[in-house]
Amino acid sequence: MTTVNEVVDFWLDEVGADRLYAADEALDHEVRRRFEQLWWDTLNGANGLWLTYASGTLAYLILMVGSLILFFGAILNKLLVEANPIFNIPNGNAFV
Repeated sequence: MTTVNEVVDFWLDEVGADRLYAADEALDHEVRRRFEQLWWDTLNGANGLWLTYASGTLAYLILMVGSLILFFGAILNKLLVEANPIFNIPNGNAFV
C-alpha cells in the first residue's frame, strides 16, 4: 500500500519543480506504474482518511490532480495551445 509520504516525496523530492510541468515520457510512465492503481482506488473512495490531516490532504491533492493532468495532459495542452497560443511555452514549462 502506498503511503502519504511516498506520494509527497515522489512529487516534491524525486520529480521536483524542474520536471513537474515539463513533458517527459519516462516520468509519465513512472507515475502510471507507481500511482495509477492508487489513483483509481482513491477515486473509488479509498484513502478518505488522508483528508483528515494536512500532509494527507496534500498527498490526496497531488495524487488526484497531478495524475489527472498526467492522464489527460496531452489533450489539455493541445486544447490550451490551440485556444490561445500564449500557452505555447518553448521549454514546455509555464512556471519557470
